Amino acid sequence: MVKVECRYVGKKPDGKLEESISRDYRYNPTDFYHYKFINLTDKTITLESVDYRFDRGQYKKVFKRKTRSDIADYMKSSVLESKGTLERKNSWVWGKFNPDVLHKIYNAKVDEEEFLIDVHLTFKH
Repeated sequence: MVKVECRYVGKKPDGKLEESISRDYRYNPTDFYHYKFINLTDKTITLESVDYRFDRGQYKKVFKRKTRSDIADYMKSSVLESKGTLERKNSWVWGKFNPDVLHKIYNAKVDEEEFLIDVHLTFKH
Protein backbone atom coordinates (compact mmCIF):
# COMPACT_ATOMS: atom_id res chain seq x y z
CA MET A 1 0.00 0.00 0.00
CA VAL A 2 2.74 2.44 1.01
CA LYS A 3 6.37 2.39 -0.05
CA VAL A 4 8.85 4.04 2.33
CA GLU A 5 12.09 5.53 1.02
CA CYS A 6 14.53 6.46 3.79
CA ARG A 7 17.92 8.10 3.27
CA TYR A 8 20.62 8.77 5.83
CA VAL A 9 21.72 12.43 5.72
CA GLY A 10 24.56 12.44 8.27
CA LYS A 11 25.52 13.90 11.65
CA LYS A 12 24.14 17.32 10.76
CA PRO A 13 20.99 18.42 8.94
CA ASP A 14 20.79 18.80 5.17
CA GLY A 15 20.44 22.55 4.79
CA LYS A 16 18.55 24.70 7.24
CA LEU A 17 16.23 23.07 9.78
CA GLU A 18 12.59 24.03 9.20
CA GLU A 19 11.91 23.91 12.94
CA SER A 20 14.15 24.09 15.98
CA ILE A 21 15.06 20.85 17.74
CA SER A 22 15.72 20.17 21.40
CA ARG A 23 19.24 18.82 20.84
CA ASP A 24 22.44 20.65 19.92
CA TYR A 25 23.74 18.31 17.21
CA ARG A 26 26.99 20.29 16.94
CA TYR A 27 28.09 19.01 20.36
CA ASN A 28 25.97 15.86 20.87
CA PRO A 29 25.87 12.81 18.59
CA THR A 30 22.75 12.98 16.42
CA ASP A 31 21.79 11.30 13.14
CA PHE A 32 19.57 12.89 10.48
CA TYR A 33 17.38 11.23 7.85
CA HIS A 34 14.99 12.15 5.05
CA TYR A 35 12.09 9.79 4.44
CA LYS A 36 9.20 9.72 2.01
CA PHE A 37 5.90 7.84 1.91
CA ILE A 38 4.63 6.86 -1.54
CA ASN A 39 0.97 5.84 -1.83
CA LEU A 40 0.83 2.89 -4.23
CA THR A 41 -2.98 2.74 -4.23
CA ASP A 42 -5.82 4.63 -5.89
CA LYS A 43 -7.21 5.49 -2.45
CA THR A 44 -6.54 8.29 0.01
CA ILE A 45 -4.62 7.25 3.14
CA THR A 46 -4.70 9.25 6.36
CA LEU A 47 -1.94 9.23 8.94
CA GLU A 48 -3.87 9.21 12.23
CA SER A 49 -0.95 9.31 14.67
CA VAL A 50 2.68 8.27 15.12
CA ASP A 51 4.16 6.35 18.06
CA TYR A 52 7.82 6.49 19.06
CA ARG A 53 9.85 3.67 20.62
CA PHE A 54 13.43 2.38 20.65
CA ASP A 55 14.83 -1.15 20.30
CA ARG A 56 16.80 -0.96 23.56
CA GLY A 57 16.51 0.33 27.11
CA GLN A 58 13.62 1.86 29.00
CA TYR A 59 12.04 3.28 25.85
CA LYS A 60 11.39 -0.11 24.21
CA LYS A 61 7.72 0.58 24.89
CA VAL A 62 5.99 3.48 23.16
CA PHE A 63 7.13 6.62 25.00
CA LYS A 64 5.54 9.33 22.85
CA ARG A 65 2.57 9.73 20.53
CA LYS A 66 2.00 12.57 18.09
CA THR A 67 -1.38 13.40 16.58
CA ARG A 68 -2.57 13.91 13.03
CA SER A 69 -2.15 17.66 13.57
CA ASP A 70 1.47 17.18 14.70
CA ILE A 71 2.18 15.09 11.60
CA ALA A 72 0.68 17.79 9.37
CA ASP A 73 2.96 20.35 11.04
CA TYR A 74 6.17 18.58 9.97
CA MET A 75 5.03 16.82 6.78
CA LYS A 76 2.79 19.63 5.46
CA SER A 77 -0.20 17.22 5.58
CA SER A 78 -1.43 14.05 7.27
CA VAL A 79 -3.23 12.93 4.11
CA LEU A 80 -1.44 10.78 1.57
CA GLU A 81 -3.38 11.29 -1.65
CA SER A 82 -3.88 8.55 -4.26
CA LYS A 83 -0.50 7.85 -5.91
CA GLY A 84 0.87 10.84 -3.94
CA THR A 85 3.80 11.36 -1.60
CA LEU A 86 4.54 12.91 1.79
CA GLU A 87 8.09 13.71 2.82
CA ARG A 88 9.86 14.35 6.12
CA LYS A 89 13.20 16.11 5.87
CA ASN A 90 15.88 16.16 8.58
CA SER A 91 14.16 13.76 10.93
CA TRP A 92 16.63 13.31 13.77
CA VAL A 93 17.47 10.60 16.27
CA TRP A 94 19.80 10.13 19.20
CA GLY A 95 19.99 7.47 21.87
CA LYS A 96 21.80 6.23 24.94
CA PHE A 97 22.78 2.93 23.32
CA ASN A 98 25.22 2.47 20.48
CA PRO A 99 23.71 1.47 18.17
CA ASP A 100 19.96 1.86 18.72
CA VAL A 101 16.96 2.16 16.42
CA LEU A 102 14.12 4.65 16.79
CA HIS A 103 10.84 3.31 15.44
CA LYS A 104 8.40 5.95 14.22
CA ILE A 105 5.26 3.85 13.88
CA TYR A 106 2.58 5.63 11.87
CA ASN A 107 -1.01 4.52 12.45
CA ALA A 108 -2.61 4.82 9.01
CA LYS A 109 -6.11 4.32 7.68
CA VAL A 110 -7.55 3.70 4.22
CA ASP A 111 -11.34 3.42 3.98
CA GLU A 112 -12.01 1.67 7.31
CA GLU A 113 -8.88 -0.51 7.25
CA GLU A 114 -6.10 0.39 9.69
CA PHE A 115 -2.44 -0.50 9.21
CA LEU A 116 1.02 0.48 10.48
CA ILE A 117 4.00 2.07 8.73
CA ASP A 118 7.19 1.51 10.76
CA VAL A 119 10.07 3.85 9.88
CA HIS A 120 13.43 2.76 11.36
CA LEU A 121 16.00 5.47 12.13
CA THR A 122 19.35 4.07 13.32
CA PHE A 123 21.50 5.97 15.81
CA LYS A 124 25.25 5.33 16.11
CA HIS A 125 27.84 7.25 18.11
